[in-house]
Amino acid sequence: MGATVALYVRSSKDRADVSCESQVVELTAAAHARGETIHRVYEDRALSSTRDELPGFTALLEAARQDPPPFTKIYALDTSRLARDTYHAQSVKYWLRKKRGIELCFLRLPSSGTYMDVAFEKTMEIWDELHSNVSKEKAIMGQKQNIRRGYRAGGKAPYGYRLRYDVVATHRDGKEIRKAVNEPDPVTGPLIAEYFERRARGESRASITRDFEARGVPSPSGDARWSQSTGRAFEENLDTYLGHLVYNRHQEHLRGGGYAGGRKFRPRGAWVVHPDAHPPLTTAAIAAVVRSRLEERSRRPGTTETRTFCLLTGILRCGSCGGGYEGDRALYRCGTPGCRNGRIAKATIERIVAAVIEEDFLTPERLRLIVRRDRLRQQQRIERTKSRLSTLERDLAVVERKLATLWDRHADGTLSLDQYRHLNAPLWQRREALVAQLAEASAPLEVDFSHDQERVARLIKDVTAWLTSGKEADRRYIVGRLFTEIRLGPRFGRGRRWERNLDFVSDIAGLSGGHVASPAGFEPAFRP
Repeated sequence: MGATVALYVRSSKDRADVSCESQVVELTAAAHARGETIHRVYEDRALSSTRDELPGFTALLEAARQDPPPFTKIYALDTSRLARDTYHAQSVKYWLRKKRGIELCFLRLPSSGTYMDVAFEKTMEIWDELHSNVSKEKAIMGQKQNIRRGYRAGGKAPYGYRLRYDVVATHRDGKEIRKAVNEPDPVTGPLIAEYFERRARGESRASITRDFEARGVPSPSGDARWSQSTGRAFEENLDTYLGHLVYNRHQEHLRGGGYAGGRKFRPRGAWVVHPDAHPPLTTAAIAAVVRSRLEERSRRPGTTETRTFCLLTGILRCGSCGGGYEGDRALYRCGTPGCRNGRIAKATIERIVAAVIEEDFLTPERLRLIVRRDRLRQQQRIERTKSRLSTLERDLAVVERKLATLWDRHADGTLSLDQYRHLNAPLWQRREALVAQLAEASAPLEVDFSHDQERVARLIKDVTAWLTSGKEADRRYIVGRLFTEIRLGPRFGRGRRWERNLDFVSDIAGLSGGHVASPAGFEPAFRP
């Protein structure tokens, strides 16, 4: 008698060619043709492997945890049925095969019985994730096009509006294709208008929301109590309340909480805006007053607004108190309250730093020595890494144990799918990094000095261009790599003629100390 097997079927769209029923028919025929007995069919209908909880898949894994498992093989149509996320797929397959001894059979994956099967399966995992990302990109393109045509991209209406559906076409199967637009809600719309009018007159959010509570007005979430953050959300959504449709405003929300890049909103230039798409609930004049106050609060000390860093922020330090200098428009000022070391013109100090780099660093002889030194350091580092092979192997074993433990916690229900995915990906990334380090430590080092002259000439040309006309980020990168600290000393001298030292700290031999002098007492000039 043949083996006992389980069938797993999943469809993200309930079409005839991918429906769970069609998958069951195909998998059942394959199992019976091999004389195998079907233990159970595990099914997830119209659910996404990347976004939804999968009760059928969870039940399958729970059964696989039994000792012994009630089946020795799992049939699925293809690799994408289990997961489209590469790290998730690797974890699932590793646990089932290595830890539970269960064979996986993907019906639409060719099998040669050789080592090529593993390579082909991993290739298909990459294509599965690519297909998922392409589908996501197409959905985003469709949503953007809806916005450009004046229709919503999806989701519920913002507070103060309700959805109205327009029939825009008829599908070939006779079903109507409807698109949603915002229209003012007769109950909540006037509340939004009142909120902005009172805010423009200077009333606080707390005062307005307390009044709404006293009047028995439910909050947007349906609670009796209103949060001040709700009012701030209204103000951050001013474009919508002016009648515009806005898309791509929010950063991607991470499964573990928070937003990609650590910020809730994307830069305004990335937004897709369709003006005058629906009736406004406030006026442009009122919105301008509210927006100015919102921006003013964001600029206050202690707020979460990201500061604009100048070229030397974080590098230039005070020679008197040791504090850091901060860029303030055309000046750098010591950030320590009460420090009397004074300020320095931004253009002047940055010109001095550029001169030091060009005159003291950008020479072929210096750079050739640096390149050779760094290559020798790299060789020594790799030699040391080779001696760490046993440590890397030990670290890899620890990571693999953590992966197995994490999978067990997910399989027994301790961790939800979202929690599992959030914790699983960094561990797999760590595992891949350790595997790469092991490969690097085992590989011979090839040091080639034949192209040093060409590389040095190209580097000098690139760095010179960046220092004179490059982007701020490129210039900051250069300065940050060359200098660990630039220290501006206190003034000394008599009358209106004073001087101050400018010391450069670097781990590159020869970059040490400049001198700043000024006959006028305010605009110092570099003097070697």
